[in-house]
Amino acid sequence: MKLALLRHAKSSWKDLSLADHERPLKKRGTEDALLMGSELIKADLVPEHIFSSTSERTRETVSFLLNQWGMDDTMVSYAPELYLSGAETLLAFVKSLKEFEHVMLVGHNPGLHNFMEKLSNSEIDNFQTAAYSLIEFDVTSWSEIDYGMGHLLEYFYPKMFRDH
Repeated sequence: MKLALLRHAKSSWKDLSLADHERPLKKRGTEDALLMGSELIKADLVPEHIFSSTSERTRETVSFLLNQWGMDDTMVSYAPELYLSGAETLLAFVKSLKEFEHVMLVGHNPGLHNFMEKLSNSEIDNFQTAAYSLIEFDVTSWSEIDYGMGHLLEYFYPKMFRDH
């Protein structure tokens, strides 16, 4: 089974009157989300289903991915418990999944970064905005996964593609 983790793209702090949950993407975030959508389709890494935080910045990130993939939002479930969640909440969420072999969680740091490292026993200095990781598990059910059981197959982020 494969679990992709994607941190939302760069968000805007321009309007300080907005609650954190309502902050949109900034221009660079939009560009990065489109770039990551393009790179994921090129690498044949489009998941079967996306589970996303309900924040505006994660919703916009998902929208740009779907745009690049030519898909609609029927492959997305928005889950309030993914908003600013920590590793324990993320683990419980994934363990509760009943279907799909390849899913993506779209969420926030520091929880997403910590979760990725615990699942795969990998260390990454900075799980920056729009960063993507893919972790593979040798299990037949999501309920079987636990920390340390995953193998990190992919890790990349927009700057890796912008600099080339």
